[in-house]
Amino acid sequence: MKILLFTNTDWSLYNFRVPLANELKKLGHEIVMASPEGEFVSKIEEAGFRHVRVTVFRTSMNPFREVQTIWELKRIFDKEKPDVVHNFTPKGVLYGSTTAKWSGVNTVVNSITGLGYIFEPDRSGIRTNLLRKIILRWYRFALSSTDVIFQNMEDMNYLQERGVLEKAHAHLVRSSGVNTDLYDVHHNDNERPIVALPARMVKAKGVGIFIRAAEILKKEKEVEARFVLAGFVDPTRPDSFKEEELKRWERKNVIEWWGYIDDMAGFYKKVNIVCLPSLGKEGVPKTLIEAAASGCPIVTTDNTGCRDAVIDGKTGFLIPIKDHESLANKLKYLIENKNQREQMGRKGREFAEETFAMDIIAEQTADIYERGLKKAYN
Repeated sequence: MKILLFTNTDWSLYNFRVPLANELKKLGHEIVMASPEGEFVSKIEEAGFRHVRVTVFRTSMNPFREVQTIWELKRIFDKEKPDVVHNFTPKGVLYGSTTAKWSGVNTVVNSITGLGYIFEPDRSGIRTNLLRKIILRWYRFALSSTDVIFQNMEDMNYLQERGVLEKAHAHLVRSSGVNTDLYDVHHNDNERPIVALPARMVKAKGVGIFIRAAEILKKEKEVEARFVLAGFVDPTRPDSFKEEELKRWERKNVIEWWGYIDDMAGFYKKVNIVCLPSLGKEGVPKTLIEAAASGCPIVTTDNTGCRDAVIDGKTGFLIPIKDHESLANKLKYLIENKNQREQMGRKGREFAEETFAMDIIAEQTADIYERGLKKAYN
C-alpha cells in the first residue's frame, strides 16, 4: 500500500518517523513524507524517502494562512492518491484529517503523541480555555471515522470523557518505537558521572527544574557529577529558554549545554543517567525509550506518558512534577550507587526490547492500516 506520513516539521519527520518508515518499507509498503521544508529534508531523502513540501505555520492563528495549508494538502493528496494518510502532531492531525476526508482518502490514521501545548496544565486563562474548546470540537470532527493511535491511556481517556472519540476507532500503541539495534548497553566509567536531559530547551520539558536540581547537588550537597542539557532552543515556543540564559548557567558552572545532538546513540554511550522532569502532557517520550534501550537508568516525572517509559524502582525512578528536591535526591542516589545504575540499566534494556522495539511498533501500526483499508472497501 502507499502510505503518506504528514507532520508539521521536517525535524520531527526525520527524528521520529523515519525509523517507522524504514520498518514499513521492509514490510513492502511505499512511503511518501510531507512536511514544511527545512534542513532535515536532505536527511529524509538520504534515508531513501521521497519528501513533498507543504507550508505549515506552527504558531499561526491567521485563518488565511491556515487555509493555505489546507489547499496545499488537498493538491498533494489529490496528486499522490495514497491508500493511507497518517498524521502526526496536533496541527498535522487537524489539518491532515480534515483535508484527507475532503480528498476522499480511503484510510486516515491519526497519532496522538501528546495533546499539545495548549493542553498543558500550566496553561490557563480565558483565551486558553476558549482555544481548548475550539480545538476539542475540531478534534471531534477531524477524528471521526478515522483510526486514532494513542501512546498512553490518559490521553485516550481525556478525549473519550469529552466526547471527542465517539465516532473514532481508538488504538493503543505504546510509543513511536526505538530501533534497539542502534543502541548498545554501555556502562562507562566516567570519573564524574554525567546526568543528561535530552530535549528541546523549553520549560515544559522541566529544563528549569533540572537546572535547580543541578544547582542544589553541586553547590549545596557538593556532589561530584556533570549535568548536561542536550537540545535546541525553540523560538516558536513562548516557554523556550534563550541561548544566553543557558550560557549564563554554563558560566556559573552549574550545567553544560551541548546543543542539538545528531548522533543520539553515541550520546547515550557518554552519559550515565538520563533525566526528563517533564511538566506537560507527553505521548511516550522518545528520549526515554532510547535511554532505556541504551541501558541508562532514568529519572522522570510521574506524569502522562513519562510513567509509561519507566518501571518505577526497577528501570529508574518516578518523581512528583515540579519537585526539584525529589529530583536532586534521586539523582544523588544514582550518582553515588554505580551498581544500582547498571542493574537498572540492564532491566531498562530488557523493557525496551519487550515493549518499544521498532519492529513491534511497526507491525502494530501496519495492522491498523490494513484493518482500516478493509473497513473502507467493505
